[in-house]
Amino acid sequence: MLERLEIGCGQGRLLYLVDIGCDNNLNQLMKARKIARGKHLVLTDARRLPFRDECFSFVLASHVLEHIRRLVMALGEIKRILKHDGKVEFRFPLAELADIDKSHVHKLSIEEWTKKIEKYFKISKCEISSTALTQQLAGKFNFVPKMVREKFSKWLVRSPIRNRPIEVTIIGKPR
Repeated sequence: MLERLEIGCGQGRLLYLVDIGCDNNLNQLMKARKIARGKHLVLTDARRLPFRDECFSFVLASHVLEHIRRLVMALGEIKRILKHDGKVEFRFPLAELADIDKSHVHKLSIEEWTKKIEKYFKISKCEISSTALTQQLAGKFNFVPKMVREKFSKWLVRSPIRNRPIEVTIIGKPR
């Protein structure tokens, strides 16, 4: 049974957590297919998800919300497809780091994100991660070339942001 969905799966680095990955970029999905191994991939927009109501027990949107115009539509869709006892996990960069990626439409504080998300979901957890976590993860993804992982790890050790929080995770259930 397919019950776990990732919205904005991109090249597929988190597909191991879910059954289905979706993205609005065909090129990204083609790259994800190489590592998907039995996962279902769907080309779709987060504001119009092609799934029936309350069909997923878990929805992951990692570094996606900050890219979506008309965010209210996407949050409404996620709530619609999530089972009443399901769990949603949102991850996004801190506002101070959102300028790094010019494709970010939203550059919100934790409080602003929480306020938007709370309209649709009851938040059970909100945590901030630092690059220490990112550094651990850099070695976990085997599909990233070893040389790139090593350069990334070395950069983090010297980086002025190495101990700064960089990512927010919010976990919740539908209201």
